Order: sequence, then C-alpha cells, then structure tokens
Amino acid sequence: MNEECEFRKGFVYNNLMYVVGSHIIEQIANATWGDLIKETIFDPLGMDNSVSSFDVAQKTGNWLKGYVSYDGEFVPLQEDCDAIIDLVGQAGSIHSTASDMIKYMRHIIQNNASEYADLFWQPVIDTKMDLSPADASLIEPPFPTSAVYQNYTVSWLLGEYDGGEVLMHGGDTFTTHTLISLSREHEYGVFVSATGDSNARSRNMLISWYVQDLLTGKEPWINASTLCSFPEPWKEAKNQTNEDTEWGKYQEAYSEELLTYAKTYSSDVFGNVTIGFRDGEGLTFTYNRMNCTLRQHETEKKMFRCHANAPFIASDSRVSITERILTVEFVDGYLLTNMMESNSSVRFNSALRTSTCSVLLLLLLGLTRILQ
Repeated sequence: MNEECEFRKGFVYNNLMYVVGSHIIEQIANATWGDLIKETIFDPLGMDNSVSSFDVAQKTGNWLKGYVSYDGEFVPLQEDCDAIIDLVGQAGSIHSTASDMIKYMRHIIQNNASEYADLFWQPVIDTKMDLSPADASLIEPPFPTSAVYQNYTVSWLLGEYDGGEVLMHGGDTFTTHTLISLSREHEYGVFVSATGDSNARSRNMLISWYVQDLLTGKEPWINASTLCSFPEPWKEAKNQTNEDTEWGKYQEAYSEELLTYAKTYSSDVFGNVTIGFRDGEGLTFTYNRMNCTLRQHETEKKMFRCHANAPFIASDSRVSITERILTVEFVDGYLLTNMMESNSSVRFNSALRTSTCSVLLLLLLGLTRILQ
C-alpha cells in the first residue's frame, strides 16, 4: 500500500489497520475476533441477535435485503457483494438489530463514569482537523445550525452538533448504511439504518439530527420537505447525476487485446481477482462471491467499470454518482481497482494463466521423474 502521509503528520482513515490490530489481539488471546466480540460484548450485553459475519447473518433468516431505486422501481441489490466484507470483517462485518444496538448504546452512556469511559471521549489527535464526512458537515450559516467533527477517539469521530459534544460514526456495506450518534451530556443515543444507494447515508444523518433535536427539546430544523430537498433551500444542491457517455456497451466481438487481460491477479492483502472473458459479453470481474460484466471506456481502452452491487444498471446509463461503481484499469501487467470505494486504489499483481500453470506443473513433474 502507498504511504498517504508521513508518520504522525496527518490522519487517514484505514479499515485495514483495524484488521491488523484485531489480528494482534487474536494472537495474544489465542481466539478468533468473532469469538472475542461475542464473549466480551454480545453475551454480556444480551445482544442475542448480533453476529460478526455476513455468512452467519444470512443463515439466521433474520436478514434485511438491500434495495435501490432504479427506473422508477425498488429493485434488490446484489447481496453477494457484502460477502467480501468478511475478508476485512474486523472493520465492518458486525450485523445487528435496532433492539440490540439500543443495548450497546445504553451501555456506553450509562457507563460514562467508568474507568474506560475516556477511551471513547478522549481525542487521540492533538491538532483539530475537519474529519467530517461530506454528508455529515454543517456550517452556520447558511444552515440554521452547525455540525462538525474535528477529532478521532477510539473508533469514533468526536465533534459537535448544535454546540453539544457528540460521538458519531457511520458504517456502510454495499447494500446497507448505518449511523450511530451519542451524547454523554444529554445521555442519548440515536441509531439509524437504511438500505439503498449511498444517498441513504445523507438521509441517515438528517434523520439523526432531527431526532437529536427532539431529544434535547429543540424545534427540529429538518422536516419532511427539507429531508428530501437537502441541502436546499439553504444551499444549492450539486449535480447528483453522471452522464456516462464515454462508457461503451458490452464488448460483443472477439478481441485479442481483451483476452490478454483475462487471467487471475493477486494481492497479499485482498487475495485474488479473476478476469474472465465471455463471448457476446466481454470481460468479467470475479472477486469472492461478487461478479459483474465490465464495460470499456470508449477512448481509454484499458479502463473498465461496472455497478458491482447493482449489475442490472447499465454502466453507460445515467446514474447517481453515489452508486457503488467498480473501476478497473490494466497498467503494465497490473490490475488497479477501487474495490467500490470512491477514493481507493488497490493493486493486484498479474498471475500466470491457468493453462500456463498447468503446463509448468507438468514440466516440473516430468523433470522430477527424470531426476529420480
């Protein structure tokens, strides 16, 4: 992975560091992260409907499907995309219910005076900086109030909403978006979760602010109308669509160049990605249980994309810019992909094709027999 900044010279949110930290704990405790979470959090708090794995959550039957609005209808998202979360499970594979999350939030608020309370409310960065997600920041004016998160504690964003101290953190899979806000001053916790595209993140934040106003006895500045129009009428809304005019249709014809990309690519962190080729469709992208058909940029022929969590959406269609778009680029034998994260770039090294590996294996076996 590339270094984003010098050590202790800035803040970069990184899910993989939670994986590393959890792995260290696993080695010390000689137990899996999932077992430790169950033993130390779920069981003591009575969170009987919470699990630490996508696969386990699906098998319970108590499972909420993800949907997105497309072409005037609500259609289901591809759930298998969420299966890849388990690969970095310590950073976000916990699945829970609203009732269980109430137990968790109540525990944090009611134990505010305990010896470990400062872990949640004590900043770990000396210098304040704006860490607010784009959909969680308010500046007064033009908005009627303000919300800003300027520091990081142990796994929480620490900031203020309407002048009061608040802990906040959101969590996203490829089908669901969740948000928790906590106030020790007013002793409340707000949990909001919704399915859909990433626009749900903004609505979760707005709903949370609305509820926080009610809990503190204030007149909410958000209503049913502004919930849908936000940031208007206070601020002009940005263009929320993207004309994908430069992205072609499926590669319907045979292409020798496309075939050169069809192989398995590997990463020490993320494992393997397989690029395949189907006649009449073109290149396919397979990672874990996630798969989609790629579409090629009309001029930048080494660049491809698809809507991995919503493969029914044509990549050359007019779509919300907040959709989970998977990008792929082939550069000097490597595969670069954002793994459906807008500001991410992961490099996968080129591996030998299956046919080549088979021939090499046979040659090695033959050489072994000769030497014997």
